[in-house]
Amino acid sequence: MDVRVEELGPTRRKIHVTVPVNAVKKEIEGIYFELKKSAKVKGFRPGRIPREILERYYGDYVREQVVSRIINNTYSGALSEGNIEPVSEPTLDNDALAEGESFTYSAVVDISPEIELTDYEGISVKGRELKIEEGEIEERLEQIQNSHARLEMIKEERAVQEGDFVIIDFQGTMDGKPFEGGKGENVSIEIGGGRFLPDLEKGLIGARSEEERKVDVTFPEGQGEKKLAGKKAVFDVRIREIREKILPPLDDEFAKDVGQESLKALKDKIREDLETQKRLEINRELEEQILDRLIESNPFDVPESMVERRVDSLIRELKINLAYRGVEFGQSNLDEGTLREQSRDRAVKEVKSDLILHKIGEAEKIDVTDDEVGRRFEEIAKRTNQTPTHVEAYYRKKELVEGLKAQMRNEKTLELLVGKAEISHEDKK
Repeated sequence: MDVRVEELGPTRRKIHVTVPVNAVKKEIEGIYFELKKSAKVKGFRPGRIPREILERYYGDYVREQVVSRIINNTYSGALSEGNIEPVSEPTLDNDALAEGESFTYSAVVDISPEIELTDYEGISVKGRELKIEEGEIEERLEQIQNSHARLEMIKEERAVQEGDFVIIDFQGTMDGKPFEGGKGENVSIEIGGGRFLPDLEKGLIGARSEEERKVDVTFPEGQGEKKLAGKKAVFDVRIREIREKILPPLDDEFAKDVGQESLKALKDKIREDLETQKRLEINRELEEQILDRLIESNPFDVPESMVERRVDSLIRELKINLAYRGVEFGQSNLDEGTLREQSRDRAVKEVKSDLILHKIGEAEKIDVTDDEVGRRFEEIAKRTNQTPTHVEAYYRKKELVEGLKAQMRNEKTLELLVGKAEISHEDKK
């Protein structure tokens, strides 16, 4: 077998493979030998059909099978001989197969770029000091208080006001006709909560229990139903009940209800959680700065196939997140073509970051142990309410373990770079 590699660009190669006559002949004879035992031709008994008859009836089939077998049997060897490690599926092309002649085919593949790393230690970055303001603790405490509030019927007759919860029946119409999804009964809405139609929430302020009123609504452009975005409707609304939110007092008893010994212990726990959250945010900012510096100081082209795969991944993640929120992508106000274009810069940055971190990881001999992978399975299991065994089985079945290890190696490499960075602190409010 003769192999020649042609350079089509910094990250693309074309491999030309010529398979000798004797190898082609062997494959052709092998296919006809198998075919002779199973082929059926009128007037001939199985196993007794002459070769020239088989060629007449099955010639195209045999040529197709031989080409497929030759490529399958020689492609890996051709990559090895050409010292090529592809990062994409090959685009194949071949000459016509002719008995008594050698066979030639080619494969175009993308390869990882050559990266000549500049000094990656001691990168200068700016970081925030870890500070927790008392106002932040109070804000989080109020959020917890609100999440444990009770809804009670208003004690005195009054109109709907901001912050109330109202139970309503409604029927929406467009041009005087009801539309799909425009009707509801016993629906609870928080006035000013922003989780329903803003115009409808505002239009109910001042209404009283059992009152019926018409409210003009314009559906927001970001409306989940694409066909309703920007359209105008009229809602006939009946107020069934008005409820107000009763907040529990912030005292030691409240703290015990949410799992802490005292109000002071609850505030200490909030401070600890905020510190953990901010530490992660600050570290992520440092990581982003380091990656930006590395990409800027180590310019290289990335294979288009890797960028496209990363765009595919980003779009897939978006669709999954929408599904978790109960929104089908097809019913959203999103265009996949536009999203792909908007995701491209991010995809290029992520691919470049991964390649650089992989290169540094190799230089620093960073590895991921089986115990570390096991602990990561436990973390994933905890987040997803599954057992570590179930998570591991899923990753192995889907052949995702090596990808997880690569991700973890990059994380360890980035952690190393942050540890070696020169960080100047500045307050960022």
